Amino acid sequence: MQLEEKKVDRRILKTKKAIKDAFTDLIMKNEIDTISIAMITEQANIGRKTFYLHYYDKYDLMDQIIAEYLEELGLRCNQNKIKRLGFEASTLEWFTFLDENFSLFARLFQSKAATSFRNQFLVFVSEQLRKKEKLAASKVSLAFKLQFLSYAVTGIIEEYITKDYRHKKQEVAKQLSIIVKQNLTL
Repeated sequence: MQLEEKKVDRRILKTKKAIKDAFTDLIMKNEIDTISIAMITEQANIGRKTFYLHYYDKYDLMDQIIAEYLEELGLRCNQNKIKRLGFEASTLEWFTFLDENFSLFARLFQSKAATSFRNQFLVFVSEQLRKKEKLAASKVSLAFKLQFLSYAVTGIIEEYITKDYRHKKQEVAKQLSIIVKQNLTL
């Protein structure tokens, strides 16, 4: 018995891309809370029903877009592991990815409604730290140390984006990698 892969209709892919592109464009010009489904559907040139066939609401759409970007960053992290890049080079790759998508990340960090983004990013950072290396044995619980490091890394990245420290990418990546690595062990 052969397993058949479920193929996604090209029209569905095209529609979802149009919706995501429209929403991303709107985020660049508007606060997330002020963006309506009507604005998204008009920009994407689709009907309201079509939007709701794919997304529950604009926050579901935003969550899926964020998840895709974090998935892409996760794939890059995995590729870095395969390439056996050093800790600092891997950290620099994060900042390169952030620079490539700077406008979107800046809007998401600056948005009043960006709690969902921050939470997803925090979970992503925590998962990546957990994969890196075993955390150093100490009197601090593993869960607390992971939480601390995840908040620290997320805070540094938010500062990097919101204050536009792209000109300091090498230095920020180096300093961050040193601090995080000091709290991790082989």
